Order: sequence, then structure tokens, then C-alpha cells
Amino acid sequence: FLQSSSGRVAQNVLSKHSVTSVTLARHKAPPHFNNTLFSVNIDPDGTMKATDQKNSGRCWLFGTLNLLRFQVLKKFGGDFEFSEAYLYFFHILEQINSFSESIIQTADRSIDDDRIVSQLLDTPLDDGGDWGIAVALLNKYGIVPKSSYPETHTSQNTDTMVDIITQQFLLPAAYQIRQRMKNKELTVQNEAHDVDASISKESLIEQVRREIKQPLIEDVYRILCIHLGTPPTTFSWSWSPDDDSEDDDNADDCDIRHITTTPLQFLRDAVGISYKTYIMVIQDPRNAYYQRYVTEYSMTVQGAEPMYYLNLPTDEIKSMCIRILQDGHPVFFAANWAEQCCDPLGVWDEHLYETEEFYQVRSRKLSKADRIRFGGDMGTHIMLFTGVDLDVKSGEPIKWRVENSFGVEKEGDDGYFVMHDNWFDPYIFEIVTPPCDKYFITPDARAGLTRDPIWLPPWDPMQGQGRNGRKRNGGGGGGRRRK
Repeated sequence: FLQSSSGRVAQNVLSKHSVTSVTLARHKAPPHFNNTLFSVNIDPDGTMKATDQKNSGRCWLFGTLNLLRFQVLKKFGGDFEFSEAYLYFFHILEQINSFSESIIQTADRSIDDDRIVSQLLDTPLDDGGDWGIAVALLNKYGIVPKSSYPETHTSQNTDTMVDIITQQFLLPAAYQIRQRMKNKELTVQNEAHDVDASISKESLIEQVRREIKQPLIEDVYRILCIHLGTPPTTFSWSWSPDDDSEDDDNADDCDIRHITTTPLQFLRDAVGISYKTYIMVIQDPRNAYYQRYVTEYSMTVQGAEPMYYLNLPTDEIKSMCIRILQDGHPVFFAANWAEQCCDPLGVWDEHLYETEEFYQVRSRKLSKADRIRFGGDMGTHIMLFTGVDLDVKSGEPIKWRVENSFGVEKEGDDGYFVMHDNWFDPYIFEIVTPPCDKYFITPDARAGLTRDPIWLPPWDPMQGQGRNGRKRNGGGGGGRRRK
């Protein structure tokens, strides 16, 4: 190594600088690359300000509510934001119930060598989720304006609360459930001849729910209220269609409107799109295209349907995104955001960092399918497409405008990023689309919507969509143990 002058120089450089700062391909990033002009831009006036999930993994909630927010801005006027903290409260509570039920149902499985039990205990509680979970929460709990249920320190810094609930309440409850189920079953087996000592499995489960699960849910509800605030059952809200914000303190000359309503009624009145029928589309080259898939234990909201995904080739997904944007709607999508990304400049490009040239060694590359198989890739962060720049002659996309949820102060163009089109194919894993035939342009895609789903195990990588939504205090994501 010491005989190589280029190696010694590279070593000297990295003693004072980060490898990303010295390998960034400057010609692919601002100001050399103009990232503010798009031939299709659903928000040319910049009405939608980028939001900020802070040190939390709630990207999927921000993505969902920002998609709905775009419709609300047309109705209410001005800048507006739904409360992500409100749905996050119930997301945590629903996970407590879902995890407890899963532990009850798997109590007869080995804790040492059963993969499902291991998967459940590996991530009993986290911030992450996906579109289907957000829809289930909306249907059950509604929505409120952010001014009616604002952020707290904990909603913006979720690690400590989640760790406390997991370690001091959730895992001990899982132990109690398994012990109770095991001990009662032994009593039944050993004393089956004694009618008074026997107990049916159904009665045992109801007893465990009543004596262990319900007190757990009540305790966690109290903890959530302390950390996040008590969620409103009704609220009063005022807004001005002519103002640029929810703040009406200086709105004497504006048309001020007032309502008192419930979260579910506000959802029905405010949201003017059929979000319930949106379709989740994935790009997973491991599995057959034009086929629906569903992952076991993926839905955490009691009573909701599982999350079904339709698997399509990249070119069809890309065509869908263009058509949706041309119709004036944002596109919810999941991507492996950290790959070939420069946060401060707000840019993605497949070859953004010239590491091979710097190290002067050839990197080992995997296909997208093999990156998924070997745990190196999945949709770790959820954002919105709000624009695309199309080539004048070919109509092919050149770059995409992305609304992120990392705030407006330090990253990108006021919180908006630019994605070069060469990044789309290898790193986009999911989009959500309205159920419109003109978006599903091929007969195979339309036929796929009616096929019976194939069930995937709970440890399948596609289970992790939106579960690494990046915390601002360092690397990795917001999905906690799925980083």
C-alpha cells in the first residue's frame, strides 16, 4: 500500500475529511445541476411547505397526511398540516393490542427456535408503518389539524418512550401471557379427569385478555397521554381561506370560519379523495409480476384488512407516477433513501459518489433482487413525488421532484429534493396509486388486481416498507430495530 502514491494521498485526505465530501460528483449536484425546474409540477407556487418528522420514524404518516393535505389546501386555502402526532398515538396503542394478540395466538410455539415468535419479539413496537396501516388508522380514528393536537418533545424524539414501553411493559406482558397459557394448559392436561380444574382454551384466552392484555393497554394509554397529550374526541377549529397559515390572530380582514367537530367527521368533511381505495404497488424483482402479495402479521390495526401489494415492473410503475402527476396529484412512494444521496444538497443519483475512482478498486455489485435477498435493500423511507421533468422529444423522465419530511432549514431546496431518473429503477420499491384504469395501462396489470394474493412470511423484507424512516440525529432509519 505504501508504494501507492494515490493510496497515500487518499489516506491523508480522509484523515481530515469525510469520504462522502471528497467523492461527491459535483457535476451531478447543485448548483451545477439545476434542480428547481420541472415540466410537470403540481405545486408551482410552493404552497406546500415541507414538513419535519424530526427524530422519529413517522415518515409514512407524514407521507400519507401530506398527500391528503394537498387536497385540503385546495379546499381551505393557505398552508395547513394535519396532526401526525394524533395518528401516531393510536399507532402505538394498536401495536400494543396487535402484539399481545399475536403472543396469545403463538403461545404454544417454542420461544427458542420458532421463527415467527422470534420475529414478533425482535420488533414488538416501532415507529414504522405503511400506507395500509395509515388508512386503517384514519378509518378508525379520523384526523385533526396540527393546531388541535400539536407536536411534543416525545413525538419529535420517540426513542426513549418506545424503549420504556417495550422493555418495562410490553415484553414483561409477553412473558406473563406465555407463562399463563403454558401453566393453564399443563393443569388441563394433568387434571383433565377433574371437571372443576379443567378450562377451555377459549376461556383461557379470554382470561388472559382480561387480566393481562387489557391492563397493559390501559397503562400504555396513560403513558401515551403523558408523553403526547390526550387525543381529542371533539375539537373546535378556525381557519381563513385567504390566509397563508392556520394562525388567525391578525386576520381581521379575512373571512374567518369556525367549526366544532369530531376527528372522524373532520376526516369525512375535509378529505375529498377516495383514499380508501388507493392501491399499493411494489417493485420486487424476486417475485412474479402482475401478482398480489400480502405479508403475515403486517397489519397492526385490529379489525382492518391485511395490506395487499400488486407487484409490477419498474417501467409500468414509472408510467403510473407520470400519469398521476399529470393529473395534478402527488404520489406516495417508498425508497431506500440513504443510497447515493446527499442530504444537504437534496439530490439522488445512481452514481452520485465516485468511490471506485477514489479507492481505485472495483466495487462488488448485486442486482436489485439480490440486494433484497441479502438484506441490503428495501423501502426504508416514504416521501411524495410532486413533479417530474420530461424530455421534450422522447417524453421520458429526466428527474423527479420529491417532497421530503426532513424540514426546510438545512436540506434540499426548502426541504424538496431532486431525484435523477437513473436512481428510480434500483431504489424505488413502492408507490400508491388511485384505482383508475388509465394508470393500470396494461391488461396484465389490471388482471393482477383480481388475482388471489400470495402470502409471504412475516420476516420477508417487504414487511419493512416505511420502517426505517430516518431519524435526524444520525444514520439509519426510524424503524428502530429494522435499521
